[in-house]
Amino acid sequence: MKNSFGFAIMFLSGAVSAAFGVIPLNSPTTAWYAVPYAGSARTDFLNDQQTGINEADLVGSAVGAAALQTAFYFDFAGALVGFRVRVDGDSNPPGFTGAIWVGLMLDGNDSIDLFAGVIRKGPTSQIGFYNPGTGSNISPSTTSIVDGSPLYSEVISASNYLFTPVTVGPSGNDPVSGGTADIGGDGNTDYFATWVLPFSQLQASAAARGFSGVTSNTPIRFVVGTSEQSNSINQDLNGTSGNTTSTSTFATLGALSPTVTMGGGVVPEPSVLSYSLLALAFFYLSARRRKAFGRNSQA
Repeated sequence: MKNSFGFAIMFLSGAVSAAFGVIPLNSPTTAWYAVPYAGSARTDFLNDQQTGINEADLVGSAVGAAALQTAFYFDFAGALVGFRVRVDGDSNPPGFTGAIWVGLMLDGNDSIDLFAGVIRKGPTSQIGFYNPGTGSNISPSTTSIVDGSPLYSEVISASNYLFTPVTVGPSGNDPVSGGTADIGGDGNTDYFATWVLPFSQLQASAAARGFSGVTSNTPIRFVVGTSEQSNSINQDLNGTSGNTTSTSTFATLGALSPTVTMGGGVVPEPSVLSYSLLALAFFYLSARRRKAFGRNSQA
């Protein structure tokens, strides 16, 4: 499966923060799980937001680029779960305005079961978990968010949210070799929006939606987008170009992430898993044969 090696690297790097149960908001992307969109040519397309607002435009490198810089990351540290998106700059007034949504699919179906999000618009400044609307929530045109009554919310503060410029180089927050702080090449420095929430509240919110028993090993897929009105995804949809009003499913559009778990990164496709088990069995048998050969040679 594409990028499974990258997920493994992110898992090992993220283990440091997980061991301490914290997710530093400005920690480097190498400590996060970078989520590619294998069904798409880019981790997100450029200049495809619907209103021309830079901070609503999710941006990411081409899939398979030497310097893989994705538009979406997540992290898990036992008590906390973190989300990070990359956008094409900061518009006036300073600071992100609008909404960012991360849809979670929890049961293997192609419908969004729960939203994690940021709302910074008018008097509302909060992060939290939210119900999807009453539609089927399988495509942009059938998806909405119940933004006015969160299942769980926190007022945005310096301890749970950060909107900050992307910096590159060994000491930057995106230190990938050969990376850029301006993926779109439009002269605007990209920004990261990062927020963290209690994993226990993800579990409680999922249970309120009828999905009890969510753990760090539960398979999850993501749909990520931005919006001007916080009850829908109407500005940019990650993994596809435009298509915010499309009737096609998220999977068809290439807007659906690979299957992952919060605690372990990518979940191998069945064919990859079978191949990996076969390879492990081969190496195990080979080692036994070498060991037996060594004993016979010494006899």
